[in-house]
Amino acid sequence: MKNVSIIVPFFNVEKYFRECLESLIGQDYENIQLILIDDESMDKSLNIAKEFAQKDSRICILSQKNAGQATARNLGLDFLEGKLKFDFKGDEVGLCAFVGEGFKAWQNAKFKFKKTDYLLFVDSDDVVEKSFVSECLKAIKDADVLWFDYDFLCEIPFKKTPKSQMELFDLSEGIISAKKWLEVAKTKPLFWLTWQGMIDFKFLQKIKLRFVGGAIYEDNCFGVLLFSMTEKIAIYKKKLYHYRLRANSTMNPEEKGLSKHSYLYELYLAVGEDFEALKTQQWAKSWLLSVLYMSEFKGFEGEFREHFMPIFLDKAMACLFLEQDPLNLKQKFEVLKGEFEHYILSGAECVRQGLAYRLGFIFLQNYKSFAGLKRLFKELKKGVLECERAWEKFEENKAKFHFLHFDEDKNNIEILKIKRHYSYKVGKIMSFLKNFFNFQKKKNKIWIRFC
Repeated sequence: MKNVSIIVPFFNVEKYFRECLESLIGQDYENIQLILIDDESMDKSLNIAKEFAQKDSRICILSQKNAGQATARNLGLDFLEGKLKFDFKGDEVGLCAFVGEGFKAWQNAKFKFKKTDYLLFVDSDDVVEKSFVSECLKAIKDADVLWFDYDFLCEIPFKKTPKSQMELFDLSEGIISAKKWLEVAKTKPLFWLTWQGMIDFKFLQKIKLRFVGGAIYEDNCFGVLLFSMTEKIAIYKKKLYHYRLRANSTMNPEEKGLSKHSYLYELYLAVGEDFEALKTQQWAKSWLLSVLYMSEFKGFEGEFREHFMPIFLDKAMACLFLEQDPLNLKQKFEVLKGEFEHYILSGAECVRQGLAYRLGFIFLQNYKSFAGLKRLFKELKKGVLECERAWEKFEENKAKFHFLHFDEDKNNIEILKIKRHYSYKVGKIMSFLKNFFNFQKKKNKIWIRFC
């Protein structure tokens, strides 16, 4: 029987974690091991993990200092490759315990490490069907990667359930080549993959792929490189994985502050404890780190590199719009000089940084609640001023990097992808209204504080 390892990073998910773990230990395929990675949770999540490890000998828990999901997943990969050395001596609530350099570990005394044949990632607030692992094993056949579909557990009020990525790609079930995937990917939103795939572990070890530590959207870089290196991709359209959309998650944080335990806390202080400024910094940093990783990744070449590298380079342009640069991100542009000289950028990130997109994004973030509507006009005015300052900074920075080249076609495919976003469409209407009211103000001397 094939050994399947499942890496589950978790952070402050006590509300959902039990349901997730129940769905995993209840699989009809029993030859699995669960590697639970605690990212320094401050709620009862770690206690829940220990509770499950006490009663199931297939569970091992690793706990790291807060560093983000990407680093947590990498720790799990290091464990599966045997790079972490254990010397269990202590005992805690019926579990063997170990304190190592930079991490702690707990496992059932009966836990036996198994060499991994196939790998899965599962998010700690998600749920899978009982036959999830067994059906993935049947579907992957002799492919390097199985890409499966999923549905949504939506907990965000008034949010329209989106299409899954598989539905957007609209591929037939079966085996396809990486070139076929690329052909379709060129016309779709930027590809990403972590938990919606089963991976041949020997293949993953062979290509030496890791997640970009410290980045968000790390699944874009990981998914693109993974599929670019494959020979065969298995497509499986049955929805056995249920992905939870919720307000207080990594992608949709509810709180506007940051814990002192967070690996981002120093950056948070550096931007004046401004949560929105922190997100802007993280966006820029993540794409820059991703493109630096991709530029040096061995084997990423040919038509895959020619298509994806300019997209990631263009997204890294977000660094040039930053009013503050506490991480000295712009200095790293010189390292990428050769890449920038080789490729022509679409300018899609410039559209995303434009006034229309910004106004639309602010509106969509605030119109669904009374409190949001109350602060909407204030936020819109703030957005206009921030946009003006960001573009001034961009023009200033652009002059310093003479090796940047942009596509003269302002309706190229990457720009058109951005213009399909609701943020851009709504923002275009708002930009028109802004200009209209400004004209009326000058004409009739009526001051409408729209922006």
